[in-house]
Amino acid sequence: MRTGRSAVVLGWSARLTHLAGALSVASCQGQEDITKPDPVLSPPPPYTRVCVSEGKEVFVAAPGPGPGPATRPPTGLLRSRYVTVNFDVLTAAATPGDVVRLNLFEDVCFDAVLERIGRSGPSELPVWLGSVRGEQFSSLALGFGDGILTGTISVPSASPRTYEVLPGGAPVHAIYEIDRRKVPQ
Repeated sequence: MRTGRSAVVLGWSARLTHLAGALSVASCQGQEDITKPDPVLSPPPPYTRVCVSEGKEVFVAAPGPGPGPATRPPTGLLRSRYVTVNFDVLTAAATPGDVVRLNLFEDVCFDAVLERIGRSGPSELPVWLGSVRGEQFSSLALGFGDGILTGTISVPSASPRTYEVLPGGAPVHAIYEIDRRKVPQ
């Protein structure tokens, strides 16, 4: 039987597995930007012009990682940002067609449109499933519960970039911009 911190880490790992698949729990260290953008990859289009869901922002900037267990930065990392999550905004957007603002970086935000709320794992934790307004073939899944959020955002016009949100040490989360070309297949 495990006790203390290892039990907490194992409990978080089990929740993360149910929220967004298997994730390895590890210590995450570094500054607000873990790495600088790849100079060969052109900058992303300025998505901030298209966001209109003012007042419904999901993320709030945080100065660095939190004290709790964090996830390891993913392979193909271009840049990262630490945030706290406004869970009230996600919880309030519970009707198909509701819109929230995914303010991922200063130059990247998307209006996320809810398609449906799914349930995951034995605890039936909510998973916010939707797409990005105006982006055909986009998809997003945000699993959350007990102060933890994991998510993926895929937008074809941002390719080869994808975005992930993972715990960055409770109550902080990390947003990662990933170059899919650098992720092993």
